[in-house]
Amino acid sequence: MKKIFSMLSIAVALAACSQPKNEKAPTEVAKSEEVATSTVPKELAGNWFTPHAAIRNITFNADETYEFALGDSTKQKGKFSLKNDTLTLVAADNTVTKLTFTKGKDGDQNFYIKSLNDAKSTEYFVKSN
Repeated sequence: MKKIFSMLSIAVALAACSQPKNEKAPTEVAKSEEVATSTVPKELAGNWFTPHAAIRNITFNADETYEFALGDSTKQKGKFSLKNDTLTLVAADNTVTKLTFTKGKDGDQNFYIKSLNDAKSTEYFVKSN
């Protein structure tokens, strides 16, 4: 009985050694390469919300797409681009919204997104993650 158990253990060990190495699936490699080549700054990518009205929020993705929860249960989706400190959102219906993406001043290390379309607006977004 011991002999059979020993032979069985050796066979299992040999079979485990001959298994191919666990490699990433092609889609996983493509995703990681896509993220690595993204031009979206890490400070911008992620979730942003308006203080005291978090139902209004924007998510910026590494593939330069966004989703904007407008606060009235509707969502706007589209593409965005960043040139210097101007953040341009182009919705699926071709509506263009211009925002600023700036770092705080006087030692404030946070980033802020504010409206460029409406100079009187005091609304701004802060990053949540």
